[in-house]
Amino acid sequence: MAGRIDVHHHYLSDAYRKAYYNSGITERGFSLPQWNTDLDSTFSSTQNITTSILSLTTTGTFNLRGPGAPSLARTTNLYGHSLTTASPHKYGFFACIPDPTESLSAAIDELTYALDTLHADGLTLFTRYGNDNHYLGHPDFLPLWAELEKRSAIVFVHPTAPADPKLINPRLIPPFFDFPHETGRAAMDMILNNIIRDHPSVKIILSHAGGTLPYLISRAAVLLPNCRTTPKTTEEIMNEAKSFYFDIALSGNEYTLPLLMRFAKKGHVMFGSDFPFAPAETCEVMTGGWEKFAEGLGPEERWLVERGCAEGLFPRLRGGGKGVNGVGDGEGKVNGVVEHEGEVNGVEHERKVNGVEHERTVNGA
Repeated sequence: MAGRIDVHHHYLSDAYRKAYYNSGITERGFSLPQWNTDLDSTFSSTQNITTSILSLTTTGTFNLRGPGAPSLARTTNLYGHSLTTASPHKYGFFACIPDPTESLSAAIDELTYALDTLHADGLTLFTRYGNDNHYLGHPDFLPLWAELEKRSAIVFVHPTAPADPKLINPRLIPPFFDFPHETGRAAMDMILNNIIRDHPSVKIILSHAGGTLPYLISRAAVLLPNCRTTPKTTEEIMNEAKSFYFDIALSGNEYTLPLLMRFAKKGHVMFGSDFPFAPAETCEVMTGGWEKFAEGLGPEERWLVERGCAEGLFPRLRGGGKGVNGVGDGEGKVNGVVEHEGEVNGVEHERKVNGVEHERTVNGA
């Protein structure tokens, strides 16, 4: 039986760790956890994770700045590529880019190399860049989105700290409570500045069940048109909000999951752990919460979250055998029936990546 595909799973190279501590920057009291492939394999085996799509976490917004940022981004991406090439059934990776507010051209150069040459599975973007409120809908980033649209790229959006560095409570560092707010803000910024409307080929994954977006979107979708602050209609705002994909990292509880599953489109929710920045014991609690919730789902719904949706976005991961409870045969079928040829729940499996058919299969690069 094929295990889960974890789309929210972090990694750290020795070079990245060294650069982080040499910079003198710390993420407001948040130290880097230990990570290597042995520790990672041990964790994944306890969580029934077959494949992890690796990405940098929020420290990237601080570390990938300054004159050494392009080189560090390249080194990090090459490391992710080497892990994926060595174990294509076990790893994929979302590439990183240097801060686009410092050099948009350097960011686009690295995006181009990572997606076109390294064939990264997608790109990590953080909710905000720079020292101010340059969220992902900012007009300065339009050339970046144009390159992503050209490639029908997958974008993994990870939150970072708000621009104001002052903590509201010394015990409450940003990852614990602020991050979901930042994800919601970035999502609304992308909606209101037409990033979603004008780049329909880009598939965007929001971390942590979409942060505050599913909880607050109905409020915003009614107020914004009624107060005449946007030409968009309530229906347009809601439809664009529902176009996002979502992972369930740090969201395995009886309150968040029911709302997310009611809000998201079918086949738009995926498994995520947030390891190793979320401690293994935290991941175990959250996965346990997911498993308890999933007892009330049908086998197809559970398979879609744990594997099927990710197989749709990342076709090379198909062929992993039976899905959870025997549903999903790795050939684009659910319950033994092809919904649309080459699709699972309307998501194309044989899609082009960077203009090239990307047909790698599991256990064969």
